[in-house]
Amino acid sequence: MLTPEQIKFRRNVITATDLAAICEEHPWQKPIDVWRSKKGDDRELSPEALERAAAGQVFEAAIARMHINKMPGGQKNWRLYQPHETIPHPKVPWCAATPDRFVVHVPGGDRMLPKRLEDMAYGGQAEHLLECKLVGSRVASHWNVDLNSAEPDVDRIPTYVNIQVHWQMFCTGMRKAYVGALIGGTTFRRYLVEYDEDLVNSLFEIAKTFREKYVLTDTPPPVDGSGAYDSFIKSRFPRETPAKVFENPPAEFIQAVHEYAGVNSLLKDAEGKKELLSQQIKMWLQDNELSQGPWGKVTWKADSRGKVKYAELVESLDLPADTLDKFRGLPARPIRIKLSK
Repeated sequence: MLTPEQIKFRRNVITATDLAAICEEHPWQKPIDVWRSKKGDDRELSPEALERAAAGQVFEAAIARMHINKMPGGQKNWRLYQPHETIPHPKVPWCAATPDRFVVHVPGGDRMLPKRLEDMAYGGQAEHLLECKLVGSRVASHWNVDLNSAEPDVDRIPTYVNIQVHWQMFCTGMRKAYVGALIGGTTFRRYLVEYDEDLVNSLFEIAKTFREKYVLTDTPPPVDGSGAYDSFIKSRFPRETPAKVFENPPAEFIQAVHEYAGVNSLLKDAEGKKELLSQQIKMWLQDNELSQGPWGKVTWKADSRGKVKYAELVESLDLPADTLDKFRGLPARPIRIKLSK
């Protein structure tokens, strides 16, 4: 886990994970998440995200050992160094990365004191970097891996991982890296990544533009329709100011209002059609649970558990009438539009 000092430092730099999100390639983060983190307004991680991060840390050391066991000579000829701080680029201090491991070649199995290993890693004497990934079976296809195949190595990694690893190489001066991925809990794959100067130059320009255009000017990046941006809007503007009016809105605002109303009308028509078809299908099914054939499958069955009737629960437990109010979150702020005739 990052220390408070590391978190403070990372607010002033663009890291490998940041860049993957800025490029809109990261599976769980968006540009607005990066911007919020630089402003000390990090989005609260979901329990699922916290669980993924914890599992990744637990398996990281094992994945690293599995990697060097695949190298010529195995653990006899290779040593791993884990950096304990975010490493800035020597000439561009706002570019930084934290590789999972430096991999150092030690022919003959010489013993290596931690300080000597650290000096070799930071002194450019490591053979390559190693990025460790724990990949769930549901996203194995993103890694071009068939869990039923015995193929030992594959040569394609997701774009966001390629971005991360190239930024790590750029910041550390390394020119080669491996990605070790434990996929589905049992399948280990290794990917060799060699430095692509053109890609790094492009990534640098993207990072530089994001930093200068948004971070340094305190300007949020453009809306992107994501749940992450919705979370930002709710946190920034949780309540309205009574009687406050947005005077003389720009033409772009009015255009967006008309487009929103049009889309909303299409959605209502589609929902009506969807409900009509749903009723027709249910009337055909009646009390049948299933219908299937070469065309596909339809099921209609009850959920395992119904919804809790909280108001009745409070009453049955003889709790104070305002009990539910104590546990209510902020009210929603729905947009309602009425266009002029």
